[in-house]
Amino acid sequence: MNSKTKNFPSDELREILKNFPERLARSLKILEKETPSGILELSNYGWYLGYDSIPTAPVELGRKLKKGNSKEVDEILIEYYEGELDNMEKRIVNRNPNRKLIIEEAFENHRNKRFFSSIVLSLTQIDGLCYDEAKKLYFKNNIQLQRTKKIYKPEIEEKISEKEKFIIKGFEIPLNQPTGINEKTDNISRFPIRLNRHEILHGMDYSYGTKINSLKVISLWNYINDIIRHK
Repeated sequence: MNSKTKNFPSDELREILKNFPERLARSLKILEKETPSGILELSNYGWYLGYDSIPTAPVELGRKLKKGNSKEVDEILIEYYEGELDNMEKRIVNRNPNRKLIIEEAFENHRNKRFFSSIVLSLTQIDGLCYDEAKKLYFKNNIQLQRTKKIYKPEIEEKISEKEKFIIKGFEIPLNQPTGINEKTDNISRFPIRLNRHEILHGMDYSYGTKINSLKVISLWNYINDIIRHK
């Protein structure tokens, strides 16, 4: 055996391990601080992240959006969600077996580039999942809160908050304020993109049928499925 045996762990590894708790705490602080703003930025652009996403994704993508790199974020998320289509469909079907045929048709429409149809079906099922769980809807305001506290929240938020403790701070943001998809039509211009459920389902928008819009709506569907059906 060579007399010049290596130290184990090496001095370099010892240094890394020694500083690991400090670096981990610093990383967790960044996550806690920047995740909510990242989630908000993404939802303003019509994108929603589910529980299967990488924990650092909201921070990294949110930073890109704040720098004006929305095209790069779109490209990243288009590729990601296209690759995750099968997994998302399976999760949604498994948790909502009574809606299996509708779910499968919506995803089939997307794969066959029938984006107008896929978007409309997906939007109806987002409310459907919420109704099945609590007889409450996502695309309906909590009237009581609006009247008493002047706060906007989707009707379903109250039921979700009763049972859900969000693992990462920030995932609740799409439940706590309007985003472009559920905002009143008069206020849509304050968002960077125009993708609004009311305009689509009431026939006011006739140019929404694009691949990116279909994926954005599916991302919202996946998000709602996660927070509604998560055990």
